[in-house]
Amino acid sequence: MIKFREYLKEGKKGSFLDNKKIPKEEQNVWILSGTFADKPEQGIIKISYNIDKKGLSNTYLDVETKKGIKHLNIAQIFDHKPKKIKVKDEYGEITKWE
Repeated sequence: MIKFREYLKEGKKGSFLDNKKIPKEEQNVWILSGTFADKPEQGIIKISYNIDKKGLSNTYLDVETKKGIKHLNIAQIFDHKPKKIKVKDEYGEITKWE
């Protein structure tokens, strides 16, 4: 288990949103899909949409996977295969994807 402050010092290893980057069209990526966004799978970026043009958090992308096109928020898209980690601070423990 990693303490939250130590996690921040290590550098960002999370999603494109965590890293403040926008993936390019035709880029190979890893996504979190499934009912509870808990199954990493690979795909290719097809189209990106920024709903309000005010920042990255309202950016959605269409990603083509073996199972079809998925419409996902940028927080569910990674440039590496994500893994679950537990992070703990003075307020408690959470599980997040990195």
